[in-house]
Amino acid sequence: MNQEPVTYNGYKIFHFGDGFNQTYLFGRSTYQLTNYVATKDDTQAYVYLFAVSTVEAALHNVRLEAGALLEQALNTVKGHLDEGNLTDRQEYTFEYYFEGMVNGFRAVNKPLWAASSPT
Repeated sequence: MNQEPVTYNGYKIFHFGDGFNQTYLFGRSTYQLTNYVATKDDTQAYVYLFAVSTVEAALHNVRLEAGALLEQALNTVKGHLDEGNLTDRQEYTFEYYFEGMVNGFRAVNKPLWAASSPT
């Protein structure tokens, strides 16, 4: 665990990983990854996985700062928790998208970089 958990609306949100500071090869692309686990009442847990494609960042000539990415990822977790529809021990996967002026994390199904993801 990297830091003390963030408390948010009855959840504890724990950050794990290196905070987008390591690059991993999956298939023909490279990604920077991090993850969070949100718990409720010490009985329920929700896993959040985040990835940024370094290839896409280079193709879009975008320089990404780890601190800003972590803040966006944490805000994505909070937003998802607010939406509800949570399944205990479920993995929720998000990938950073580069689309003109609208960049940010979006939910993705069965990404290559999260081979165990059931959705």
